[in-house]
Amino acid sequence: MNFNKILLEKLIGPDYLGELDAPDVAAWYRRLANWWPKNVPDLSEPLAGKLLNTWLNNRERNKVYLFEAPPHLRSLELKQVREGLIFHRTIFLTEKRAKNGKWGGILPRIQGLPGFQKWDMRGELALEYESLCVIGEGRVEINRIQTHGTSAERDILGAMHGFQLKSKCKVVVSPIPNSSFVNVRFKEWYVSITDDYHWDPEKGLTVPNPDYQSKDPKAVKPDLEIMPVHHSNAKRVEDAGMAAPFKVEIKPWQINDAGITREMRIDIKRRL
Repeated sequence: MNFNKILLEKLIGPDYLGELDAPDVAAWYRRLANWWPKNVPDLSEPLAGKLLNTWLNNRERNKVYLFEAPPHLRSLELKQVREGLIFHRTIFLTEKRAKNGKWGGILPRIQGLPGFQKWDMRGELALEYESLCVIGEGRVEINRIQTHGTSAERDILGAMHGFQLKSKCKVVVSPIPNSSFVNVRFKEWYVSITDDYHWDPEKGLTVPNPDYQSKDPKAVKPDLEIMPVHHSNAKRVEDAGMAAPFKVEIKPWQINDAGITREMRIDIKRRL
């Protein structure tokens, strides 16, 4: 047994699936995929089971699959997504530097700074920004979501965990007479998500056990309501040709939340 496996067993528990051959592991994952909607019965379009079934059905590595954004993503009830979009807003309005440490957004374009095409403030300005969004950052937060999190958090943690959140917007400005200030209005704002659906064989997660209280002779640990799962087992399923990693694309949806899109007054002569 290698060191990583020993450490993982200390963190989440024994590798029960490790005792099974690949077809039986794949069958357990299929039961988990089909069980997932029961874990979040108040969600109309849960993603976790849908993506897990896609992985099990996929045979073309890195194939792109498109999915509609479910209501619990579109509504921005996930604080991590909302906070990500608020950060994007600060980039667009040149209130904060981007993750690369550089200024972006509207001011460098109005001022015609090096690396930006100067904008004359007529018509619309198209802007976009992408950043990592994580649902369950760290073991403590993962445990919180699994035990006390909302249905939306549990679903997206089970579906993607970490993903790229991308905003595309169009802004227009209205100069304020006799001043260096303008009002900035977000004319439209769309957001989309991309992710690589794959498993890190050195990690694992505790998940609900679809075989809990099952009388089926092939049930895995039916005495356990939740069960530690080592992702090395998913890798075995892939190696056996019974699943393949793929690319997730969540189709763009429009943001109309006033907390994100509200109008803002900025000084276009502010030094950066």
